[in-house]
Amino acid sequence: NAEAGNDPRHYDGAFALNNPENPFLDWSQIFVSYCTGDVHMGTAEREYTREDGTRFTIAHRGWANSSAALEYLFSSFPAPEHVVVSGGSAGALSSPLFAALIARHYNEAQITHFAGGAGGYRLPAPAALWQQWGVFAAFPDWYNARGETPDTLTMPDLYRLAADAAPGVRFHLFDHAYDAVQEDFLRMLGYPADLLPGLDANVAELQAEIPLLRSYVSPGEFHTLLRYSELYSRSTNDVRAVDWVRSIINGETVDDVHCTAPAGCRQ
Repeated sequence: NAEAGNDPRHYDGAFALNNPENPFLDWSQIFVSYCTGDVHMGTAEREYTREDGTRFTIAHRGWANSSAALEYLFSSFPAPEHVVVSGGSAGALSSPLFAALIARHYNEAQITHFAGGAGGYRLPAPAALWQQWGVFAAFPDWYNARGETPDTLTMPDLYRLAADAAPGVRFHLFDHAYDAVQEDFLRMLGYPADLLPGLDANVAELQAEIPLLRSYVSPGEFHTLLRYSELYSRSTNDVRAVDWVRSIINGETVDDVHCTAPAGCRQ
């Protein structure tokens, strides 16, 4: 019983099943709703205190929801040829893990990854978040082969672990150069900054280790892509976002796309 704000039937973009330009029209879709505040990887329940002193509990049980979706996927589609694993915002952060999980289950399938709106988190390991949410309890042993801990695991490291565990996955990141939501979270985490320099640094470092990873950086402050009409209206250096996405899910190798910095990325 998803609320309208978290119900794909109310979305545009990849969920606009009446739009002939939608690259996902002929695809089956499984949507994982988000309500746990833990980037879909939590395994804990925590009590919090409001400003007025009252207390409340949040079930950071995103891993249970995600696992249920995976079980449904595996039982409903026993032998798919191609799976696209996509996440937006919070889901973008955990999407490398889920791409690796699905790739290891479907070892004969093509697995394509797409993340929107989370590439610019350049900050030290957010140990307090990992611990508060209990995310390490969700990690399969094979995923954390590097032996990361809450004190060492940065957000881009989720890609490094996934690429180690499932080297056949093609990873793709989409971000807006000055995504206001990512900048808000950086500020709340104690690392206020313009997003673009950190985003570019993250992508460059990831591509040095994962050469097939590709990135599309669009101008502006908008957040994510696939659930909005911006999928069809966004264009950067004459490359429409929808065409880039269509090429990706058709199994093609795409080039990086980047707005013209600095002034052209502020638009």
